[in-house]
Amino acid sequence: MDETDPYASKGLFYDDVPVGRKFYRRFTVTETHLVLACGIFGDLAPLHTDEIEAKAVHGRRIFPGPYTVGLMAGTLADSFAGTAIADVDLSFRFTYPVFAGDTLLIAWEVVERENQFHKRRGLLRMSARAENQEGVKVSEASMGLLVKAREAVAG
Repeated sequence: MDETDPYASKGLFYDDVPVGRKFYRRFTVTETHLVLACGIFGDLAPLHTDEIEAKAVHGRRIFPGPYTVGLMAGTLADSFAGTAIADVDLSFRFTYPVFAGDTLLIAWEVVERENQFHKRRGLLRMSARAENQEGVKVSEASMGLLVKAREAVAG
């Protein structure tokens, strides 16, 4: 790899990732993240912005779902920097609210591989789970990640 080339692949190639490979991130979300997420996504729903109304439903304000999606998807960003081609077949399910102060543990696992060596790429089918600091599942996900392969292989 040429370290002077800013477009050189720094991430894992399809060939490098077996079924069963796991990727992790632990991240504490804060009040600042909550405020920024509402502004970035334009989601000013009372469950995110009104402490009184949110208290009646969840006890306090909760994060917008897209923020959790971003944290989960971002867990893979460094591992596939320069080798990821596209996220496909994204599916997320939210199972418990995320609150400011929560520390999320995100774990992705490769569950299937689809070779596309004739196109010098492959599809990694992955599943994920995000839990808070108490071990409560807050979200689950599945996706296909299209990733560059090192070399094309005939057949």
